[in-house]
Amino acid sequence: MTALRKILIGLGAIFAVLIALALVRIVVLYIDRPDDEERIERAIEAYYGSTDPEACDNRTTAAYRLQRWGGMEPFARATCEAEAPTSASAGVEVLGIEVDGDRATAVVRFDGDSLDGSTVRIALAHEDDYWRLDRMLGFVEFDRAGARRAYRDRLLQFGSPRSATRCVAKEEAHYSDTELERAIVNSVAGTFAPIVVRCDRRGVERNLMSSVAAADADLTATGLDCAERQLAQASEAELARLSTSIPAYIALLDSCDPNYLAEFVRGDLADHDEEAGTIRCVAARLESLPLREATAIVYDRDRYDGLIGSCDA
Repeated sequence: MTALRKILIGLGAIFAVLIALALVRIVVLYIDRPDDEERIERAIEAYYGSTDPEACDNRTTAAYRLQRWGGMEPFARATCEAEAPTSASAGVEVLGIEVDGDRATAVVRFDGDSLDGSTVRIALAHEDDYWRLDRMLGFVEFDRAGARRAYRDRLLQFGSPRSATRCVAKEEAHYSDTELERAIVNSVAGTFAPIVVRCDRRGVERNLMSSVAAADADLTATGLDCAERQLAQASEAELARLSTSIPAYIALLDSCDPNYLAEFVRGDLADHDEEAGTIRCVAARLESLPLREATAIVYDRDRYDGLIGSCDA
């Protein structure tokens, strides 16, 4: 056997070992890597068990947020994020998962929160390397008693008197199971906000005024008086809309304190040490737009950052 042949045989043996090791590594990585069903289960548990507002963006699609909170983006996401710290379920159990490419369906049982005791079918979509909740498809089993316990607890946390909870229960009783299921799946706030206003108008006004008077609202004394007056004069339908619609709420603040939104942005940018020229530019551009469009930009992180960047340039 020539020296060259011995070298080639030796190299072949080395390559064989390396290839074997590489195959073992690939197999180990494949085994260790969670499959789609496991990732979907983790995504569902991470969203419904989380109080982190970031879960709204990472674990849900725009379609899911639109279905659950109504309104268009970015307001549905903002509402989801605002509710996140108080809306985590006590627990979920994933009973079954079916995967079809980048789409999936899961059957989920809830233990706690507004779906306590119910089992729901949920559609998911694989987007940007995340499995995200895409739509609630409907109930497999509906626990109406669990739903009642949940909204009664939320009303008491809201500060409503027990007379208001009894009133809401009486109003809710007018819905059939099918109607209530449909209402819960498709934006529960849109169904219950008018009921809560009818049953506890003073509580709704009080909580809205508490929000208006919060430090981040920063209205003048005249603006606060105006807001209180407008809330007291609002119809039940207008009050329900103010409690569920970010654009309507900002419009109220702006009507009571002209250019409120631009002034708020000036303060926000100053707090983040932006240059004076950048602050003037951003505020001026927002003031030149219709209020709803300006509000949408402020609530859309990407568009807001883009506006700041263009004024920085």
